[in-house]
Amino acid sequence: MTVTLNNAEQRVLHAVEEFAWRGEAPTMRDLCDATGIKSPSQVKLAIDALAAKGLVTRERHVSRSVRPAHGAGPRIRAHLAAGKPLETIPLAEQSALDLAAHNTVAGEEIALRVGDGSLAAAHVSPGDYLIIRPNAGPVDGDIVLAARRGGITLARFQRQAERGRISLAPLSASAPAVYVRESAWVRDWRLIGVVTAVYRPLGASTMAAANAANVEEAA
Repeated sequence: MTVTLNNAEQRVLHAVEEFAWRGEAPTMRDLCDATGIKSPSQVKLAIDALAAKGLVTRERHVSRSVRPAHGAGPRIRAHLAAGKPLETIPLAEQSALDLAAHNTVAGEEIALRVGDGSLAAAHVSPGDYLIIRPNAGPVDGDIVLAARRGGITLARFQRQAERGRISLAPLSASAPAVYVRESAWVRDWRLIGVVTAVYRPLGASTMAAANAANVEEAA
């Protein structure tokens, strides 16, 4: 759901995030100075609105208690396209990348570590982590993790209602699509969850594993 912020709320939120990146929590006067908003009451109204929208947390009657609700991730400063200059995002439109976003859905999401290069066709490498939301109802185009008779399938889900079946297109390039009757999907398959993100740490060991898998795939 898109959250709409007015100008004052945007400025206050950016200021709160800037303080958080420095490991600080601002006073009302700090926020006035950082945003250029002269009235502390206007800053307070913006904080109240941001708290109601779930974007900041604070303790009432406690100084220096305002913080971003989901932590302070790195600021998204520009759009990147290979071979082109960075397209800078105007400061007023910049936001923080919420690295804790996948912990906010009832705390239910799980991570699975990719162990081989079988998902290379989907640009998923060994050492990557698939973030999965268990028991979520898939919609067409979702990547799902499903089990049948002990076997696990990671595939793109597509419901073909006119044919009374479900298409599962595996992410592995070597595996053919699987077509499942609606009745068999309910009876024989167990949906483990829907993939919501891929997390890729870029440490040396991860890069080495990915390179090794690419070499093996090419062979």
